[in-house]
Amino acid sequence: REPDESARRAEPPTFLWVHYFDAHEPYRGAGRTPIERYDAAVRAVDSEVARLVSHARSTLRRPVILALTADHGEEFGEHGGVYHGSALYEEQVRVPLAVVAPGVAPRVVEAPVALVDVAPTLLGLAGVERPASARGRDLRPFMLGRGALDEPVFSAVNTRTMVVRWPHKLVADLRWGVRELYDLSRDPREAVNLAGEDPARVRALESEIQGWLAALSGASSEAARARRGERSVAEALAARALAEREPVARRVEAIEALGSLRDRAVSARVAPLLASSASPVRVAAAWALALAGDASGREALAGALYSDDPRARARAARALSLLGDPRSGPALVESFRAGDEAERMDALDGLAR
Repeated sequence: REPDESARRAEPPTFLWVHYFDAHEPYRGAGRTPIERYDAAVRAVDSEVARLVSHARSTLRRPVILALTADHGEEFGEHGGVYHGSALYEEQVRVPLAVVAPGVAPRVVEAPVALVDVAPTLLGLAGVERPASARGRDLRPFMLGRGALDEPVFSAVNTRTMVVRWPHKLVADLRWGVRELYDLSRDPREAVNLAGEDPARVRALESEIQGWLAALSGASSEAARARRGERSVAEALAARALAEREPVARRVEAIEALGSLRDRAVSARVAPLLASSASPVRVAAAWALALAGDASGREALAGALYSDDPRARARAARALSLLGDPRSGPALVESFRAGDEAERMDALDGLAR
């Protein structure tokens, strides 16, 4: 219907996003096993995509640009898991990407790219200026055979992060200190972990992951690493938090990163900051201590319940709820009524406590 509506309106510039949900568990296709049903569902989606593209091309006079991709793959026990969103092995993270556009001859690009590259590429193909804040690369030069794709590609799920700098791939669990290194050109099924044989490459790829996480969060590299569960950066962050000459914002960032570790011994390093003259530093220290089960900052959090900032009130209330403090109740109710979905769930959890 959308191509027909566009044609009726004299074909204004149009972006159409179509998401087929059939190839998700429980799989709708016919078959005796989950993988047979999944394959049948994928074939059904393929048929529907062909029908849509055929109709669009026959209905519209304007050139049609098509990008076909997926948000994830599906695991069927290859590495002990099922479905998706649980691991970073190729069966879950490697997806198709096909781009068809006027003036672009068919060719295959073997190097890995990221889904974050799709938006700037489509904007470039459509002649639309890219926003300054947009992430990702415009892949048009590589589609036309000009230049080589040699940038790293990243992904993350739960406590694990991944980088591919072809042909090597590192999967790192920064919280539990697990590293897996694979050579995808020789071992596409990721059966042989080379991390013990090539520690220098592991360190180099891990450094790229840390830089990526820091860039995503806008935080320092140490803060980003702490938020992924890495305790080795705690000493540096504690020093920054305690340094009175540091800007307040950087001190608060360091305290909050330490708090995310939820470790009583680590958070105890910031306990002296409960006496800080800077209110944001004082409240951040109280929050970090509460996350580790330490109630010594209870009164600083109680004071933050009267902040002019509703998010600050909600955050203080959630921390107080961890300590079983009933003063958190009104601010939690406020957060439940006015917050987004994540804030509402946090508020419910706090009220239950």
